[in-house]
Amino acid sequence: RVEFLRNQATSRGGGLYIDVNSRATIEYCWFNENRAKYGGAIYCQTSFSIFRFNVIYDNIATINGGAFYGGFDCSEIYNNTIDGNVAPGVGAGIALGSPASTQLYRNIITNNEDGFGLWQSGGQITNACNIIWENEAGAMSGASAPVPNTIFSVDPLYCDYAVKDFHLQGPSPGALVPCREDAEFVGALPVNCNFLEPTQACCYPEGVCNDLIVSEC
Repeated sequence: RVEFLRNQATSRGGGLYIDVNSRATIEYCWFNENRAKYGGAIYCQTSFSIFRFNVIYDNIATINGGAFYGGFDCSEIYNNTIDGNVAPGVGAGIALGSPASTQLYRNIITNNEDGFGLWQSGGQITNACNIIWENEAGAMSGASAPVPNTIFSVDPLYCDYAVKDFHLQGPSPGALVPCREDAEFVGALPVNCNFLEPTQACCYPEGVCNDLIVSEC
């Protein structure tokens, strides 16, 4: 994997800046402890790019977009894990400028601080099959409305959050949600620990219950 660690920009894109009219596919990367005014880890400016299977955590934006800032027909953002990023009062996880046209699906957006998990100032967004949980200011703010199959109040059940192991536990909703389409999981990393057999009513021995399983329990 490629790692973007502890970089800093004076304005945009602490780890990565994608300029106007560029095209990029960013996949299987880790962004950690990067810092900028906009887009602590990534800033995507007026370019169609794809971001998939990346882990983006503990980055800081002093204005907006703790993990990611994108605008003007920027991106497809799918199967990423976005956790513990910081931006004051706006998009601590993902911030989308206006008019942004972005496809956002199968991401896990959790524990981002001082702002919302997802913030959008305008434009169109396809928002589906994301887990958005425990973001300090709330799940979402701005023009995008909640849609079916996006989960707002369920712990994704990381394998070992204390050491930033973002793999999923067996009973994670990221492994069970019905809108996975062509992927086997939601987020950047698959199930890798502690698969527990359900007991009854879709409940597991550790007390986790999930009513999102397609088949009968």
